[in-house]
Amino acid sequence: MDDDERGAWQPTPPPRPDVAWESRVGQGGGPAPADARARTVGPEPHADAPVAGDVAAAAADGTSPPPPPSRLAASAASVAAAARAGWARQGRGRRLALAGVALAAATVLVTTGGVLARPSWAPLAAPGAAVDELRGPPTDGLWRTDLGAAFDLDLSDQCTSLEVVADVGADDVVVGTRSQGYGDGSPCGGTGGRLLRLDTRTGELRWGLDLGAELGLAVTGARAAVAADGETALVSADGVWGRTSGTVARVDTTDGHVVERLDDAAAGLAPGTLLEALQVEGDAVLTSATDLDRYDPGGGLELGPGDADRLTLFAADDLSHPVWSGLGASASQAWLVGGTLVAQLVDPAAFAVDAEEAVADAVWSTVDVGTGQVQPLPGEARDLGSVEAWGDRLVLGRQVSSAGDSVVSLVDPVEGPVWSRDLPPGTWTRLSAGCLVVSDDSGTVTCVDPDTGRARWSRELETDDAGSPGSSGLTVNGWVVPGSGTPEESLVVSSAPGQIEESSEGETDPVWIVDPATGETRLDLVLPSASVVVAASRTTGYALRSWWSSDSPPAVTAFDLADGRTLWTQEVGTTGSLSPFWRRTLVTVDDGVARGLVDDVRLPG
Repeated sequence: MDDDERGAWQPTPPPRPDVAWESRVGQGGGPAPADARARTVGPEPHADAPVAGDVAAAAADGTSPPPPPSRLAASAASVAAAARAGWARQGRGRRLALAGVALAAATVLVTTGGVLARPSWAPLAAPGAAVDELRGPPTDGLWRTDLGAAFDLDLSDQCTSLEVVADVGADDVVVGTRSQGYGDGSPCGGTGGRLLRLDTRTGELRWGLDLGAELGLAVTGARAAVAADGETALVSADGVWGRTSGTVARVDTTDGHVVERLDDAAAGLAPGTLLEALQVEGDAVLTSATDLDRYDPGGGLELGPGDADRLTLFAADDLSHPVWSGLGASASQAWLVGGTLVAQLVDPAAFAVDAEEAVADAVWSTVDVGTGQVQPLPGEARDLGSVEAWGDRLVLGRQVSSAGDSVVSLVDPVEGPVWSRDLPPGTWTRLSAGCLVVSDDSGTVTCVDPDTGRARWSRELETDDAGSPGSSGLTVNGWVVPGSGTPEESLVVSSAPGQIEESSEGETDPVWIVDPATGETRLDLVLPSASVVVAASRTTGYALRSWWSSDSPPAVTAFDLADGRTLWTQEVGTTGSLSPFWRRTLVTVDDGVARGLVDDVRLPG
């Protein structure tokens, strides 16, 4: 392939801002119901959506926003970005309808039943990451980069959202495009899956890669996971849900060239099947191959009693030879956590004789990512809905009754069950800040010791929404508050919206920052309604008011870590992520132009 035919390019350096950069850095869900096999999963795309290459050649007529391109690629960032792209064009009633979808995606806790299912996405600045110290309202004097020009796309036409898909090196990010339209008549085909590496301290662009051009696919978006050495990243090129296959490539993070592409045949791709990357981690990737005739005309995936998916596990450094391959009862209930795959596996010999009976007899098992060794998951493991890693052990959540009663347990894959704890309906769990946090509709938060299953502390927090219909009561997230010494890990507990209501400007919610060891409140906050704490610097915390919380655009609120008082609130352009911080830098994006923000306040010491 000639150089001019490659999907990689070297972007033109952005113009330098008038104000030179100055270092500003501070120190430092739920189990599926028992009848899950009889349901349809996946949103409904256009019924007349095109297949294969027709996507890229869609006509120039407008179309309504389509479904996400992948059952697992539709993370909170992607869903929020898709709805946000059409937000300005929607009436007030339509916004309420869109909010019902985006609320479930954008909240910190995502549930599908009585026990919390860990979200698959990650904020750009993980809670507790030390970011720039911004004591005063920031301005855009740090840098300015036209991402639309770099991608060669019109990013003001609502067709494409931007999302940071990976962190690379000390200060860089990889920014990707995701197509917001790929149905029949959509003008948005061909805009997804473009990547570039950007220095968040200077705005300089390192390289660019067009996955669709490089791989010869209709790509709607990308997900990425950087290897431990930082030199390569596994990148999932997502296809069109129910229409075209995706694939995986290993990309050199230094110059953006494709080092290796997944061997589709080794992953089980054959005529009449669709290939999808279910999970991409730094050391491995899990793929599924599904019969195309299982997708209905609208793109929904039917899970019948005799259906199974071909699951294949690859090591990050070898995308040609699988570590393991087998039949899974449901690709949507397979977890790659802590070097272990947890899935309900089907005996292939029995499946060939009686598929329905073989699927009914599927066994929850673990597969070692390094060796491919398979062994049954010890203990009671039916109707699993959530799996999280705790060291070498697994925290499992499963539903035990149609009323929503659940059980959460710690299991050693080798030695068996360690402890088990019953949970009533309306309960959510999350591993965070060294606790297995259990919260319920009444506003009660309990820290369970993950090693013993015993409660360390429990307390009730007053919230107007607790117990209201459709309410999750409280949302809980781990957070590290940087300090002059060793950062202290904390829990952030906030009110969760109950009814899907459009909050007015000026409405607020209480937020508590809690000591995970004792349950004592470290800081009381009052933040704009539906805000999520996303980052902190040496003396300042930052919360993001999500786009769906009011008629106003997203906004960042800065608060003092000493007393909780609000320092400033400022609207920001959005990028499709849960945080406006790109590494340490606060970034706003408007019509494809990204700006690094800075303030003029200097603290002594």
